[in-house]
Amino acid sequence: MSVTIMFADETGTLVQMFNPDSDSVAVRSSDDGRVVDFSMINAAPGNRGSGSPTTAVGTISCPQ
Repeated sequence: MSVTIMFADETGTLVQMFNPDSDSVAVRSSDDGRVVDFSMINAAPGNRGSGSPTTAVGTISCPQ
């Protein structure tokens, strides 16, 4: 299985995320699997401390 993660930049253009590493994507799910919290950063490891990398943080929930 694989996933392609796309970000919308400041112009609304979709850009493909850098190849993820263990620090670029974090996911946590609830014990019942109905809520998933995530954060992602679209920057190569060497560029994360400078500039304004695109980031996304969110929650996905299933009420049933």
